[in-house]
Amino acid sequence: MKITFAVVGKTTDDYLKKGEKIFFNRLKYYVNINITQLPQAKKHGGFSPAGAKII
Repeated sequence: MKITFAVVGKTTDDYLKKGEKIFFNRLKYYVNINITQLPQAKKHGGFSPAGAKII
């Protein structure tokens, strides 16, 4: 079995990085793991009322 994790942005907190490392090390003995890091969305000025109606 192969599991793909799609992660948005980078992990910045040290305790989260340690937790991810422990979690993925435990899983790698049972399944194939693929981690795909997606770029974080850029902030925009916001939606106009007309654009909000479209969504």
